[in-house]
Order: sequence, then structure tokens, then C-alpha cells
Amino acid sequence: MDPVDRLWILDTGSPMFQQTRVGPPKLSCVDLATNRVMKRIIFPREVALPTTYLNDLRFDLRRGAEGTAYITDSVDQEPNGIIVVDLATGDSWRRLHDHPTTKAIPPPDFLPVEGRALMERQPDDTTKPVTMRSEGIAIGADGARLYYCPLASRRLFSVSAEALADRSLSDDAVAATVRDEGDKGGGADGLESDAAGRIYVTGYEHNAILRQNPDGLGDGGARHAPALAGHNVPRYRRVSLRHGEPVASPVEMPEWEGPSAQALFPVPHPPGCSAGAAAVTTRRHPAVRIQARITARA
Repeated sequence: MDPVDRLWILDTGSPMFQQTRVGPPKLSCVDLATNRVMKRIIFPREVALPTTYLNDLRFDLRRGAEGTAYITDSVDQEPNGIIVVDLATGDSWRRLHDHPTTKAIPPPDFLPVEGRALMERQPDDTTKPVTMRSEGIAIGADGARLYYCPLASRRLFSVSAEALADRSLSDDAVAATVRDEGDKGGGADGLESDAAGRIYVTGYEHNAILRQNPDGLGDGGARHAPALAGHNVPRYRRVSLRHGEPVASPVEMPEWEGPSAQALFPVPHPPGCSAGAAAVTTRRHPAVRIQARITARA
């Protein structure tokens, strides 16, 4: 969902992580009043590469005539990057193409599972390290910076949103605006921001939702929750992300005491921004469906 109640559907065009071809990788917009597709943006070959895996998606309707979308290319092969989409024209282009900050950190430098590598079992029963790259993505409160992180990394990075959107800039000029925002507290996938400029991190390494303040320091967030079984927010038992309500920030959370353990955060989205296609928000009350879906999966 975007801030004007349009439903956007991102098609990776890559079932089972197979190579893509021109046509299937696309971004479609559905008018919820008529339930009809009102726009379909096809990514050209120079944007959706044969190896591309389109993943997280964020919108900023403050930039451009009808807004701008940002998508991570998360494939575990070369190359990675961020895809920028002009929602008015349907034009798209790659930025940070093959940039070091979009890369995974391989073992033994990254051992997120109690000091061991996170491994993926292959069809032939062998295993290999998980090396998914640029994954999580979030727009800062003022729209000036786009935050992103590889799945297999503890680092958080940001880049100038204005530079990403300016097609007259060279790749080197865009890369010059990249900033290392420091260790985000562990390996993570999904990112989100709030109107206060804080970044929320779904930390699979610690079974927790972490929060990083604008000064770069974390405040712990939901510190320990074994029911957080995956690296995206759904599956976390009874976590309530309340949209702009006057909830204490954060509610003190004891060590895990069973299924009723709960953590509360106020998460007011920046004006004109949305969590994107992967978010679990409702049209009018973004927190309601988040809590319902997470409780249902617990």
C-alpha cells in the first residue's frame, strides 16, 4: 500500500530464484476502488538483469510528479544494487550497481548463528552459506536518505535519495554519497523508519526487533523473543506496532516469559512514505493488520 491507498504488487519474475527474462519482472498498481490494474511498469533488461531478484520495496510520493519507488536487488550472485522507479513515467534505472555496500559478508567474518555460519541446504543435500545481499530498505523521515543493508551483514548503510533519483549523476557521484551508519546490532533483513528518524531492524541474529536512533545509537527495542522465527516481522508473537498512538517508547520487556511476552513501539510513518509491497498494513489503520497477522502465525 502507498499513502494514497494504491496497492502495488512487485513481481520478481524469478520463481525459485531462476533467471529472469524481459516481461515478468514488473511493478503493478491496483486501484482498490475498482479492483483493476491501473498501471504496470515493466523493468527493461538493463534494470532487471538475468540474475536479478527484486525484493524489498519502498515509496516516497514527495519525490517526482507521482512519486518514486526504490527496490533492492537481493540476488546472492553478482551483481546487486538498488533500482529506482519514476512512478509517473515508468522509467527505471539501477544505482549502486555492484557497489561493495550491497554485498554479503562471507564466513568466517560473519557467523550469525551462535558463532556459526547461516547455511542453506541444496537439492543434493550439500550446504552453502547464505549470501543474500542488499535486502532491507527504508526511507528516512525527511526523505533525504535511503537506508539499506545486506542480509548477511551487520552493517547499516545509507545513500542520498536525491542522488539516486538524479539520472544526470554518474554512478561514482551517487556512490560518493554513501554513508556507513555503523553496526545495526546484528544480522537483519527488514527495515522500517518512523517520523522521529529512528530505524527499526528485524534482527534474526538475536530473535529481536532492534531500534537505532538518529544519533546512531540503539536503545535495545524488543530484546529477546524466541517466537521471532524469521527475519521479517511476521511470525513475531503478539508484537503491536501502533501507528502514532501515545504508547510508551519502548515498553520495558522482560526476558522471555512465554507466549504472552509483548513489546510496544509507536511507529508513525514519515509523511508521504509507505512501507511498500512487503508491509502488512491496512488502508486506514496500519497497525491493526500487523497485529492480527502476527498473532495468527504465532
